[in-house]
This record gives sequence, structure tokens and C-alpha cells, in this order.
Amino acid sequence: MKKWEKIVFVAVAVTALLIPVYTMPLTGQSSAAANAEKRELAAWPALFVDGEFNTAFFDGVGDYLADRFTLRSELVGAQSDLKSAFGVSSEADVVMGTDGWLYFEKTMPDYRGETTLSDTQAWRLQRVGDLMAEYVKGHGAAFALTVVPNKATVYPDYLPYYYRIPDNYAFTKPGCEDLTPLYVLNKTLVNNDWYVDMTAALTAEKGTLLYHKRDSHWNNLGARVGYDTLMAAVGGKAGAYADTPYAIEAVWDGDLDKLLGSGHKDEQAVWQTNFTYRYTSRFRTEEDILITTACESGEGHLVMFRDSFANALLPLLAEQYATATFSRALPYALDLTEIEEADTVLVEIVERNLHYLLTHAPKMTAPVREMPAATAEGTPVSTKTVKNGDYLKVSGFTDGTRGVADRIYLAVDGVAYEAFPIAEGDPTADNGFTAYLPADCAGKPITLLGEYHGNWIDMGIIN
Repeated sequence: MKKWEKIVFVAVAVTALLIPVYTMPLTGQSSAAANAEKRELAAWPALFVDGEFNTAFFDGVGDYLADRFTLRSELVGAQSDLKSAFGVSSEADVVMGTDGWLYFEKTMPDYRGETTLSDTQAWRLQRVGDLMAEYVKGHGAAFALTVVPNKATVYPDYLPYYYRIPDNYAFTKPGCEDLTPLYVLNKTLVNNDWYVDMTAALTAEKGTLLYHKRDSHWNNLGARVGYDTLMAAVGGKAGAYADTPYAIEAVWDGDLDKLLGSGHKDEQAVWQTNFTYRYTSRFRTEEDILITTACESGEGHLVMFRDSFANALLPLLAEQYATATFSRALPYALDLTEIEEADTVLVEIVERNLHYLLTHAPKMTAPVREMPAATAEGTPVSTKTVKNGDYLKVSGFTDGTRGVADRIYLAVDGVAYEAFPIAEGDPTADNGFTAYLPADCAGKPITLLGEYHGNWIDMGIIN
């Protein structure tokens, strides 16, 4: 090749490579990355910082252009599709399954039993549920709590061979003694009337496609199974959508596809009916922290604490209740039961976030108990008391040298209140506690009492 031919070749190649950059003023900056990749794009860097030349200026320009060049999303998607053809994921959080299935990588530790739930933690979860149910039922409302299984728990069938664990849908680790947290929880809570085993309900119906192939969530048909199961538990209108027609359409933008930058449309069961409920909150998307609805044909008042799995449940529930409140906020404001005059309260959480139930104590007045006779011995390790709206929030830890307390009471003016066995922010701390006391307890002596194998210990005044 002659010298001038080499120069022309290089010039043409460089020009071609720079097309996405120098056409930006004509086509507009690509903004799809911000939505698809769920991150903030790099900003244009400052030329001077604190009066001096910014030595990282040109690196910043590079980052800015890399995030915005023309056809960026299309090219990223093309790269992802090319890798997918060879069974390789271009995104660390996405596992490429077989037959076009995608899985969320962060759910794999649950599937493989690499996360654990001890017997003590399972007992604590049961006690948390018992206290929530007691509070809700004490205000005349029905209560149910459910854990929605990850997609891999119900459909491990399409995982790549190097992830697959044979037999019984990831309930156990074959050849290992440990059980998956959800399996332990389902077995622990099987006899509690407030607990809904959603794993059993979904696996029984899995012959019908209940989860999206290219999204981490269940589809509308899976949500219908969830709706029926929950309504059966609280005396609601189970089966209300059994005859509702639907059409399978390739209209769904899967969250895992978005991570890959792919332009694929996943299939969804689209309801062929007109829902009549209306939003009474400033609704933007189903991801809103607080959503309220009203329906003239509905009956009763619902409060639901939920995560993104309830997005598909929302229309099914909103259509059945005269008013409904859907909250994604933590901690659960369980006192909405009283404030909203609810007759049904639901708690829904996905398997991968199960630990949240031991991280945030529900906001409700701690239940009053009979004052026990206790012996004076020892003091708590640490406590924190803070005014929280209409409550005095008290949290801390008991002396772990005695083991885990069966019950923790906080006594004020001769009245004993039971605390949740939850250390705020640390689901593994078995000796933690949190309680919301009446606000007028502020400034008064609070005595910490712990029950250990039937014996009550007075651990001293904590403020």
C-alpha cells in the first residue's frame, strides 16, 4: 500500500469512528443511557477549578462524550445482542439463561443457598409478623404478609448449566446442610394464619408462564395468582379476574433488557378490560413511594406495604377497594391501619429483600403487656431514644452474654410495652430491639426488661 493510500485509509477510518461524536449537534445528545443504565450521566467538566487549570479536563470531556455520542444506546444494544448470541452477558448484573431467558445476578446467592437464615432469625421474623398481625387485627382489619419468590426460585429451568442446582426449585442445596432463607421461612411460618406461602402458590401454577422471560418480576398472570392467593387469605374477592380476557403482546420493556441496553420487547399478558379505579395521589409511575386510589365500584379500604412486585398487583387490587393506599416507604407505617381506617392490610416483599423485615421496625404503638416480676441484674449495652412524630422511638441492644431474649419489654410509669426484636439497620443482630412508645413517655425513666427461658431480668433504666 502506497503512502498516500495509507493516509487516506487512516483519515477515512478516523472520520468513520468520529461520526457518532461530530453528528451530535445534528441528531441531539443520546439521553437514553440515563434511563436504561439507571445512572447519572457525566457532566461537562470545568476548565478551571479554584482558579487553576483543571488537569482532568480532557478526561472529563472524554467521559461526557462517551455518555452522549450519537446512537450510543443502539450501539450498546448491538454489542449486547452480539454477545447474547454467544451466551455471554455484557452486564455483570444479568445472567444469560437459555431460550432467551434473563436472570438478575443478585438473586443467585438466594437460589444457590449462599445466603442463610438462622433458626433465631426465623423466630424473630415470626415474632415480627405476630406483632404486626396483633396490631392490625386489634384495629379490626384483616392482615396478610407474603414473600414473593425470585424468578430463579420458581423457574430455575432456564438457568445456564453452571448455575443450575437440580431438584425441588432451589429450596435446598443438594449435598449441603444449609437451606435457603425462603425455604426456612416458609417452613417456620406455615401454621401462621397471617402468612401467605406465595412460593407454593406460584410453583403449583408454573405451567402457565408467570414471570417475564427478560425481566426480574412476575408478569400479569403471575400477579393474578398473587392476587387470588392474598385475597383468599384475607377474605377478599379471590377469583375476581379468572374470566378476564387478555392478549399476549410483545410490549414489555424488561428491566434486565434495559441493563443490557437492548431494544427487545418482552411478552406481557395485557388485560382486555377497562379498569375504573382512579389515582387520588399525584401519580407518576408505579414506582412512586406513595400511591392512593379510589374506585366507585370497590368495597372496603386497603393499605398495602409493598415493593416493585406489587406494580402488577396494583390495578387488580385498586379495582376491588373503595380506597387503597400503596406504600413503598421503610419503615412500614403500620399506623396507617388506624389513620386510613383500613379493613385490609397487606405486606408484600420479594425474596431477595427478605432481610428488610429484620432491618426496619414497623411504625406502630408498641403493644401493652402485663408487667412481669423481674430480678435486678445488669444494664443494656447501648440504647438510643429519639422523638419520632407522635412517638418516642427507643432502640438498642441487650446484653448478648445471656443469649437472645425471648421477649423485650420497655416499662414506663408501670406500663410495659413489647419491642420488636429488630436492631435498626442490622438484620443479623439477634439481641437488638426497637419500639415506638407514646410520645408522652419522653423524659420519663424507661426500664429495660428481658425474658430469658421464662425468667425476667431487669436490665436497668436506659434514660
